[in-house]
Amino acid sequence: MDLQSHKEFLWKYKLSYGETRPKKDDPEKQVYPFLNKIIETDFASCGTQEVKDAIDACQSVEEIFDIVSDEWKDFYFLEVSNHIDQEEFSRILKKLYDTVGITTQIYEKTYAFEAERATDEVKQYLYDQGVLNKEAYTK
Repeated sequence: MDLQSHKEFLWKYKLSYGETRPKKDDPEKQVYPFLNKIIETDFASCGTQEVKDAIDACQSVEEIFDIVSDEWKDFYFLEVSNHIDQEEFSRILKKLYDTVGITTQIYEKTYAFEAERATDEVKQYLYDQGVLNKEAYTK
């Protein structure tokens, strides 16, 4: 994956193509795709230089994952998972589980499917967390 092109794409389309997601603990509020920003007036007003600078400062997809709002982490993971190497994929998969767990887009079957590509260490971690059953883990 060409990281610079990826960052330019993210800035242009804001990851979400203009859609918003409700804040987990306050569904009346909408969350911007980056920096856990709450949308106060409108979507466009959140696309500040601060966000652009944060994206530009990232040196890896994993660093970008870290600045993606929690409500968007599952979507971002699914967008990039086929374009990164096994090590980065595994680290992000573990972070995904640790930060957002099971969501409407990432559920136990998804973790089991994605874990097939993960390192043994991350497979073991997901198994220990109860996300993978014995059959999925031993595949």
